[in-house]
Amino acid sequence: MSVLSSSTSMRFVPDLDIYKKQKPYELWFTPEKGIPRTNVQWQEVTGITVHDMRGADVGFESTGFIWTRHTSKYLPDPLLNSVADESRKSRSELVKSYLEETAELVKAQLGADCVFVEDWRHRINTGKYAVDDGVFNNTSQDRNKTLMPALNAHLDDSAVGAQRRLHRLLSDEEIAKYNLQEYRIRMVNVWRPLVAVVEDSPLALCDIRTVQEEDLLPVDKVHSTHVNEACYIRHNAGQKWYSLADQTPQEPYIFLAWDSKKSGYCPGPPHVSFDNPTASEGATPRESIEVRVVAINRL
Repeated sequence: MSVLSSSTSMRFVPDLDIYKKQKPYELWFTPEKGIPRTNVQWQEVTGITVHDMRGADVGFESTGFIWTRHTSKYLPDPLLNSVADESRKSRSELVKSYLEETAELVKAQLGADCVFVEDWRHRINTGKYAVDDGVFNNTSQDRNKTLMPALNAHLDDSAVGAQRRLHRLLSDEEIAKYNLQEYRIRMVNVWRPLVAVVEDSPLALCDIRTVQEEDLLPVDKVHSTHVNEACYIRHNAGQKWYSLADQTPQEPYIFLAWDSKKSGYCPGPPHVSFDNPTASEGATPRESIEVRVVAINRL
C-alpha cells in the first residue's frame, strides 16, 4: 500500500474537561446577543499519514467507503459555478439532472430497490470564509450557496443523529413500509471533484474499523426547526486515513453515513479536507459537489 503523504495536518477536537460538564453544541441560527455560537474548540494535529486509496483494499463492508470510475454526463460544467440570475434556471436544471444521475449510480453500486436524493452541496476552496460565515455558521438552507471545504474531522451524524435524520426525511407511512425487519436502509454520500486533478485540499476518509468509541465527540447542531446530533473526531494514532491520489471528476467517492444493518457506535467513516504538502505551487483551488442519497434494499 502506498503512502500519499506522511506529514499532513488535520483539525480535530481536543479532549477538554468542559465537555464532561457541557455537551458540545453549535447554533445554526442567529442567537440573542451574548449567547456563544458554539463551545467547540479545535486543534491542528501534524505528522498524519494519509494512504493512497488506489490499489488499497477498501469497501462498504470493511472501510465504509469506495471510489469508483464514473463519467458524469452533466459535470463538470461551468453552469454549476454561475450565480448570475439569468443562468439560475439553467443551473437548476443541470443540478437536477446530476442528482438523478447520482441516484442511479448509487442504486447500481448498492443494488438498491429504490433510492432518493436528500440534498447536495457545492464547495470551493476560496482560502477564507466569507464575512459572517464561519466553520459551521452557515444558516442559509439555499443549496445554491457555495461553501468552503469542511476543514474539521467529522461525521455528518452520530448513530442516533442518523436515525433522527431518517425520520425527518421519511413520512410515517414510509417508515412503516420500509421497516427494518424487511428492508436495509443506507444513507450514503457521493463526493465528486470538479477540477481536472485534485491537489488542493483533498478529501480524506478514515477506515471505520480504526475508529474507537472514545474518538467520537457527539455535538448538537441546533437549527431553528430541529436539533441534529453529529460527531467531531478526536485524534487517535491508530486511525488510518485514505485519499485518492490525483483524483479526477471521473473518480467519485461513495461512503456510508449510516447503515441499518450495522449497530456499531460509528455509523460511517470520519472525513475531512486536509492540507496536501505535495500540491504544486499554484494548484487549482479544490472544487467539489457532494450528494446525500438514501438507498433501500429489500432483505
